[in-house]
Amino acid sequence: MPKPAKKNNHQVTRSLLAFWKTDRNGKPVIWSFDALKQEKRFSQGEAASFAIVEYLYVPLQENGDRDDDLENEFAFDEDSLARLLRAANISSVRKPTYRDLRRAVRSCVSLGFRSAYYTFNAMALLHANGIDTQHLHGRALDLMKHTLRTKYAQFSSWRFVIVTGLAEDLLVNEQPFRDWTTHKEPQQLITMALGPRAMLFGSPAPDGRFGVAWNDRDQAQVNVRNHNHFTIETTRQFIVAASEEQLDSVQPLLSPELLTKRMRSDRVIVGRGAIV
Repeated sequence: MPKPAKKNNHQVTRSLLAFWKTDRNGKPVIWSFDALKQEKRFSQGEAASFAIVEYLYVPLQENGDRDDDLENEFAFDEDSLARLLRAANISSVRKPTYRDLRRAVRSCVSLGFRSAYYTFNAMALLHANGIDTQHLHGRALDLMKHTLRTKYAQFSSWRFVIVTGLAEDLLVNEQPFRDWTTHKEPQQLITMALGPRAMLFGSPAPDGRFGVAWNDRDQAQVNVRNHNHFTIETTRQFIVAASEEQLDSVQPLLSPELLTKRMRSDRVIVGRGAIV
């Protein structure tokens, strides 16, 4: 019997979003804002159901079987990411091995390029260019895989630093990994919130060799305000804040008018075998 297609996927892993958990009337909740529905929400516990979409990482093959390759690839790296996240947010937890850190960084990169919003847009563009409905999903995921391989290669010669103990709270959206090389004012760096007070920072290595290290002291390289602004600018589905007060301050910057204006400037390029 073919395995049934899996419809519901967390496009952002729960192990990351769980660190934005805060207290509301004695119960743990995660505060989020649905940008499309313009709704402020609090989700109890760590389920992070707001991050679930009917976005299939698991397409059907020609014979009707599920293709689990992409989901299995994500899951393999996310085990290491979970260990990194615990160590970055809980000081008493032992730091992961270098091998785990390397795999965790790969998982972080993937979280910047597996957006349902951009993949659905790619499917619409492919359909407009003559791809039949039956093959849209598989083609879109093939494009995603190519994009991921391209980005893995791009960042394979970068140096990454895990900075903890920040003085301000970070935001996170449906694309946690912020690739500043694609910003309207490009910079050779990446940032990713690993928790409200922990960040992954990356830039090209002077010697061209991959590296990852911890830095619990020097925070000068981290600009929380710029990272949060980029996160707001790129929100298309949801954004998560460390508190209700922080979320309230963000909502006016995600009004329907501003969101629509930003969406009008979005571009999906499926040439050269990649989604950009």
